Amino acid sequence: MTEMNNAYTAQPQPEPQPQPQPAPAAYGPGYYYMPPQPPRLRAEATGKDRAFGWLTLVYGVLWCAMALFRGFYTGYAIIMPLFFVLMTVYLLGRGARLRLYPLLCGLLGAGLCLPFALHNDPGLRFAGFCVTVALYAVYGAVLTQSHSFAPGGFRFALDGVLTVVAYPFLYMPAMLRSVFGKQPVADPAAPPPARGKAGKVLLGLLCGLVALAILLPLMIRSDAVMEDLFAHITLDLSELVGQLILGVVLAALLFSLLFAWKKGFARPKPKPAAPAWAPMPPAAPTGVDPVVVQTFLGVLAAAFALYVTTQAIGLAGVLQHNLPGTQTMADYARRGFFEMCGIAALTLAMLFGAMVTVRKQNGDVPPLTRGLGLFTVVAMLAVIGSALFKMYMYIDRFGLTPLRLVTSGFMALLVVTFLAVGIRLLARRFPYMKVVTLALAVLVLAFSWCDVSTTVARYNLQAYRQGQLETIDVQALDGLSDGAVPVLVELLDDADPAVARAAHDQLVRRFFHTFRVTGKNGEENDYTAPELYYWEDIPEWERTPADLPTDYDRLIKQITVEPRWDTNDFRAYNVDLANAQQLLLQNAPRILAPDPRTGVFRW
Repeated sequence: MTEMNNAYTAQPQPEPQPQPQPAPAAYGPGYYYMPPQPPRLRAEATGKDRAFGWLTLVYGVLWCAMALFRGFYTGYAIIMPLFFVLMTVYLLGRGARLRLYPLLCGLLGAGLCLPFALHNDPGLRFAGFCVTVALYAVYGAVLTQSHSFAPGGFRFALDGVLTVVAYPFLYMPAMLRSVFGKQPVADPAAPPPARGKAGKVLLGLLCGLVALAILLPLMIRSDAVMEDLFAHITLDLSELVGQLILGVVLAALLFSLLFAWKKGFARPKPKPAAPAWAPMPPAAPTGVDPVVVQTFLGVLAAAFALYVTTQAIGLAGVLQHNLPGTQTMADYARRGFFEMCGIAALTLAMLFGAMVTVRKQNGDVPPLTRGLGLFTVVAMLAVIGSALFKMYMYIDRFGLTPLRLVTSGFMALLVVTFLAVGIRLLARRFPYMKVVTLALAVLVLAFSWCDVSTTVARYNLQAYRQGQLETIDVQALDGLSDGAVPVLVELLDDADPAVARAAHDQLVRRFFHTFRVTGKNGEENDYTAPELYYWEDIPEWERTPADLPTDYDRLIKQITVEPRWDTNDFRAYNVDLANAQQLLLQNAPRILAPDPRTGVFRW
């Protein structure tokens, strides 16, 4: 018994457990909560990426030298399509397939660059540049599948805006971190790879050039020998520094976008699939009740039915030479174009809003809703057709202007847009946005190649010579580009003295706008100087007949003429501008010297 008690008492006793301590205060002294930081966006940069990064840098500097500093003429027509080639070579590869739609967008964008070497219409050049940038953005986004919405829908426009405006700045830190940052290594014990010094050399070179651009002019002005040394150097150092700095900035933005496309930064992440053992219940249908939407579309359709009826009655009366009220043909024909554009824009917005917000039936728009929308589309096409017919009558009676031509083209684009929307209402998968995008690109391309100014001037001259127009509105030609100069030169010999006088006045203004004319006193003159008015318009106390040349030979000895824009540089060459300069110089004796009424020279 005693042995059993000893064995029992010899068993080891359990160790005492530590007592739980109270949790520290969440924000007490010495305690800070650090939320987990998301990993920084980066991707592995290969040798091809770095090579194209340097190639993009060269391209950015060349773009500034060829286009930005040379007025967007032939240099732009050469350098801008080159970016399409650069994108294609860099982006094509694993995961990128060259489909028809992005290829058409890229080719149309490159084709819009070529008219910059031919025509000199500022409005068309600006529109061509904007459309080219948009088409290149569509090309790259669709080629690499870097878009959140389907390219065939209207919401894809948001992807285009983000691609042009936000992505180059948003993904620049990731591009710099991936290309110039430390690359992760598989073996931590391995020595770090040797890093090149090209980026540091480039940064130092840019800083040195900026300092040189500031100091060198001061050095030249302070020393006669150095001034004589640099007197024979025509290189504009400040322009070169500007090209380098802006080129580097442009290259950084372009390569950030290219790198983001290539590495899939902007590509939407796939949604995780639901597990098979937990199927998701079907979602309840959401949206506006179809009765509400159908009532709204019914009211809209009734308004359009009334509007189309009144348009048909008006057109029938015009065809029978019975104008409504006291309106003239000009009043009737010119009325309603801009209002029609507003009606079309509001109708499109209402249709899209109705089709998006209506409650779907089995994932599709209810048939009655589609039918009412289709009726609205057909009615809108009738309204646009009526406006096109009125524009045709207006042009036939009063001639062509750039606004009338552009408005007609825009109405044709609206016809294509509503046709595409109507087909989309019938066929759910029809990519109507692709059709609208390509139609817009083709329209701007056609306007750019034919040149609105040249087309308007030639049409009006031909209609005037054939008797279709009683007279030609020469003042309307004043706002056209250099493509109108050949027509104005032809009008100098017109039988109508008023037309010849108006053409002569415009050519004088264009001459002094195109050339810098310096008199014998060394002062520059322009068409606002008193001696350039007609002789009989000059007050008697300002007339100095002895100082006026009586022939063109004496005139050219007293003035110096040089072009304001040098087209000898191939980057700044433009066909219309060069032809205008040549025609103005060839007809300078008729433009500068003779007064059509008195024969007195203008100088």
